[in-house]
Amino acid sequence: KMVGIPCSCADEKLSNYEDDKLYALGPCTKDVYRTYNLPSRFIYPSENFDAYEVSAQSASSFYPETSRRTIVPTTINRGSRTFVTKLHPVMSIRAAGNNDSPRHWKEALFTRARMYVRWPFNFLQMGRLLIWMHFSLLIVLLASVQKTTACSCAQAHPQTKFCESDFVVVVRVKKVLPVNDYEIAYKVKINRVFKSNPNADMALMQNLLRTPSTDSMCGVTLNVGDTYVLNGRIVSGKALISNCGLSIRWAETTTRQRKGLRQLYQQGCVCDILYTHWRRKGAVLESSGGKNCLWESTPGPQDCQERYGVCMALFSGCSWVPSVPYKNCIKEYQRKREQQRSREP
Repeated sequence: KMVGIPCSCADEKLSNYEDDKLYALGPCTKDVYRTYNLPSRFIYPSENFDAYEVSAQSASSFYPETSRRTIVPTTINRGSRTFVTKLHPVMSIRAAGNNDSPRHWKEALFTRARMYVRWPFNFLQMGRLLIWMHFSLLIVLLASVQKTTACSCAQAHPQTKFCESDFVVVVRVKKVLPVNDYEIAYKVKINRVFKSNPNADMALMQNLLRTPSTDSMCGVTLNVGDTYVLNGRIVSGKALISNCGLSIRWAETTTRQRKGLRQLYQQGCVCDILYTHWRRKGAVLESSGGKNCLWESTPGPQDCQERYGVCMALFSGCSWVPSVPYKNCIKEYQRKREQQRSREP
């Protein structure tokens, strides 16, 4: 048999109900649904009702009206009407008799509660679902593309950036000029040139430094009025800078870095500086034969080597050149490491 069960408030007295009619199962409180008016004979529901396959069984016992049982089915809202969407596999409910006498209460037993959903607006809802799925897929694809095209730079020491560049300059930013949808140019005043070549000399005469307009394309963001040390390459007669190069505020550079820019970095360009995970320091040092300078990752002395380290060729190979600022930074690093280890279990 099939029975349609719309939910509407049916808190009225149970009286004058016929056995051959379909009655409502409705909420009488916020969460508790009392079972009313389920007849002993079932009929097919209308298309707006959810349908359940059930079997009913009349009980020979009689119950007083005060012992009505309650159930709490799962419900959904469809427009302005609420419908039962799930019933437990076995559930006792009440059916009304021909009058409201307590002795005429009958019991119907649900042995199966398999739902047949009849959606009046199934095509509309399906269309909305497909639109939402396509929109979600588009968002995922855009996020993947953004992640794929995001700027990714290999770790490089300031000395390495100096050696691999066509020019290294100290400039004050005067203005930002849009070039096109993908590129901007900084109008600058060049205060000092640490490194250049004939092509760079010609390009720098324009006092324009070009860069991609977005961070995802490795564009450099500079503040107007600030002074920076920058490096770059010459492409088609234009001076290009990127986020993967040097872009340090001049006021934030250390004395050792400034000395390196003036002279020491250039002298050390015959050496390679290898960015190395601090756990692999020993293996990399052995494989390189001690001829390269190892720039150790954090928690190694990465900051000390970046801010105070200069790698130069000595008689035994390439190594970090000792200096007072470098030694002081290493000592402070070792002190903090010992404190951290003492707190570890």
